[in-house]
Amino acid sequence: MANAQDGLTLDAGSLFNGTQVRLFNSMHRLSGLNVCGSIDTPQLIVVGAQSSGKSSVLEALVRFHFPVDSNKPTTRFPINLVLRKSDREETIVHIRPDYARSDDDKQRFGRLARELSNITNLENIMHKAKAVLEVSANDALGNARGNHQTFCKDVLVIERHGPSLPNLSLIDLPGLFHATSVGLTSADRDMIKNMVSEYIKAPRNIVLIVISAEVKDYNTVPALGMVQDMMETDPSL
Repeated sequence: MANAQDGLTLDAGSLFNGTQVRLFNSMHRLSGLNVCGSIDTPQLIVVGAQSSGKSSVLEALVRFHFPVDSNKPTTRFPINLVLRKSDREETIVHIRPDYARSDDDKQRFGRLARELSNITNLENIMHKAKAVLEVSANDALGNARGNHQTFCKDVLVIERHGPSLPNLSLIDLPGLFHATSVGLTSADRDMIKNMVSEYIKAPRNIVLIVISAEVKDYNTVPALGMVQDMMETDPSL
């Protein structure tokens, strides 16, 4: 059970009645079966540039403490935070593999679900997930470390159950960026842009764009420009 110092303690009022709770739980279970494609359950998608304050906004929303390093990207894969109203308090953590992953990888991720759920500190969960997913920053020369990749599409799912929690699902996506550097390549930039685009296009997703208070010209914000371009191409968004 989580305690006040573990970084996973939440305190939010209930927002839904019993019928909505059961509906949310049923949709969440069906979505996780991956039988007939994914079920687009309503969720909040957090989009922004790197170092825009996405993790801080998320922490304010769900009362999770997010480990933040201002000198490098914090989010290297999508993180799905699921809050669920329940009589029992518990935290369940697992990895939802990208469809391109091999069967061996999928089985390996599945075996680690119990180990991840036994970790109560979010920073330790993130560290373990990065190791399992073989995701890390490039070295000082910009080269990948072993067979590691800089970012990936696999989703780290953190479910928090409790009697005082609302039913809410939100996803923190890796931050967008324009300029490349030693540790961030054009391939990384394109991968993140395509990933964010896929989530924005999902009809039931609600997009929350986070913009740093230090921004002087909103025309330079990559997330805003991206959404505007997509809406011009597809007005139904």
